[in-house]
Amino acid sequence: MANIIYQCNKKSQGAEKALAKILKDIHGYSEDVFGFVWDKILVDSSGNSTGNGLAQIKLPHTYIKQEKAALEKEFAHRRVRGVHYRKQAVKVLKVDSETGIIKEIAYCADKDFPVENYKIPKEFPHYEVLTQFFNQIGATKELLFSKYLPSYLGFDDLSDERYN
Repeated sequence: MANIIYQCNKKSQGAEKALAKILKDIHGYSEDVFGFVWDKILVDSSGNSTGNGLAQIKLPHTYIKQEKAALEKEFAHRRVRGVHYRKQAVKVLKVDSETGIIKEIAYCADKDFPVENYKIPKEFPHYEVLTQFFNQIGATKELLFSKYLPSYLGFDDLSDERYN
């Protein structure tokens, strides 16, 4: 019994190392590469559909390509070009003491509805945090029509000399 458990342990360690290597290998791949791979999976070498029903699936990158114009038009309509603060205390939702990012409630300057406002310091040394933040913003812009997620409404790097 001990021998079986030992062998299983060795196999699980090998599997864990293999998964770590795969994660390391694919960590840098972009969404475009994933889209290319998915497109190639659904067709055979002659360029014909595989006929197994998978070609009927509408993948996210395909949807974004088809709906790009509608997304951009809706974004231009909803976009917040500036924010203001009412004559009351600013409601701060979160302050990241390590990076200096501040999340607070502001109001659209044109339509006066509340928005979550992220203030990112202009001098920001945390490259990975910033990259992850911009990836998250790009994803929320693509999900503009979703009723389940908050919408990305704009970016302002001019009105505050210390923050974007």
